[in-house]
Parts: sequence; structure tokens; C-alpha cells
Amino acid sequence: MINNGSRDDDNATDVDQAEEVLTGPFPREPSDPSVLKSFKAHIAKRNPLRCYNHSSKILEWWWWSRTNNRRFRDIMQQSGLPSLVHCTYRFVNRIFISAFVERWKPETNNLHLTVSEMAMTLDDVGNILGIPITGRSVSAATLIDQQAHALVVASVGVDDAKTIEELSSTRGQSVKLKWLQSKFSGYKDSDTEESIACAAKAYLLFLLRYTLFSDKSGTGVPVVYLQLLMDLTDIHTYAWGVAALAYLY
Repeated sequence: MINNGSRDDDNATDVDQAEEVLTGPFPREPSDPSVLKSFKAHIAKRNPLRCYNHSSKILEWWWWSRTNNRRFRDIMQQSGLPSLVHCTYRFVNRIFISAFVERWKPETNNLHLTVSEMAMTLDDVGNILGIPITGRSVSAATLIDQQAHALVVASVGVDDAKTIEELSSTRGQSVKLKWLQSKFSGYKDSDTEESIACAAKAYLLFLLRYTLFSDKSGTGVPVVYLQLLMDLTDIHTYAWGVAALAYLY
């Protein structure tokens, strides 16, 4: 997760909405300068980006080296998403990342590098993140509060009262990541098949929020992502939906 770490964060919204169309060519950019509507808010005008790392939080919910959770580990392998555990970093060069992001243009949805213009593909996402891109595509629809409540109850097996309490504490559409970890991290092979499946879904929700759909707070996760799991009959095909969403984001 990356974010501008300057002292001008309070004015970021005003700057982001400012527009200044280029009046002449800009090196290695589109030949038609009017395409770049957001040049005035270009990242080059700010301080180097600040990068947020949630790897330590992922490691707090460890399951890959435990010996009493084979059934849970099997579900994780079938999901095609365990590689995301290792897609975090210990160190990153802020200047390098800032220079790279500087070349990303939201108007054209691609990178304008010094060597050529480049666009990320779904195949790139699969190769970089190790997520298989087989199966059918899925998407998550917008929920109302009642649907969010029903989704939590049906997908991770939490009763009505506890679901209402948790969703109310996060204003109705999210659950806290610490809540997921404390409630679902202790399952083992001796537990029922249903409870292990619920724990697996909870962990995937936890993992996605700290990797593909991360933000700088790292406190809560929208429950709408659970809808992807509920819509699929085979958890293995979930990886395709996640890869597609990572590509779109």
C-alpha cells in the first residue's frame, strides 16, 4: 500500500481535483498532451511516496507450519491464494517506487516508461502474484446493511447477535481484522468440517485485505468480498475472481 507522506495531506483533496492540461509535448508521454487531465496533481509535484507494510500482521495468523490443521491447509492450497502470504516486503526504495508510480497515467490506464508504453495484463498479475487465472470470472455486487449482515451469518457461521454487534461497531458494511483473527485463528483438524470451512473463508478475507486490497489503516475489511466465496461452488475457482479484481484495481 502506498500513500503520500508529505505534510500537505490536508490539502491533498484540493490538489487532486485541480486540472491542468498540457499545452505541449511531454517526454515519453502521449503525443496528444490534452489526454493528461491530471498533470497538475502529478505525483512528481509531491514528496516521495510512503509505503505501508502489513506483513507482520499476516504473520500473526500463521497456519502453514502447524501440524494439527491439515484440513485447513488443504483448503488454502485449493484456493490458489497462499502465495499472497509471501507477496509483502521488508524494505522498499521510496524514490524508486515514486518514480515508477509517476509514470502511471489514470487517463490512459497504463505506464509511460522511458523505453516504451506498457500496460499490465491479467497474465502479468498471475505471474507476479502466483495467482492462477483459470476458472470463471466473478464480481461483487453492492450490498445494503441487511444483506451484509446475512452474508456474514451465512458465510462464516457467526450468529445474529454477534454479527449485529460487530457490524454496528464498523458502521454496517465491514468487520475488524483483529476480530476475524481472534475468532477464527484457533481451528484444528478435530473441529467440524463446517467450522474449518468458515475459518478458511475468514482467513481469505483477512489475507486479501492485507495484500491486494490493502489501505494504510489496516483495521477493517468490507464484507462484500465474502460474496465472491458465496457465489462459487468450488473454492478453487475463487482465485480467478481475485486475480481479475487485482487486475482491475
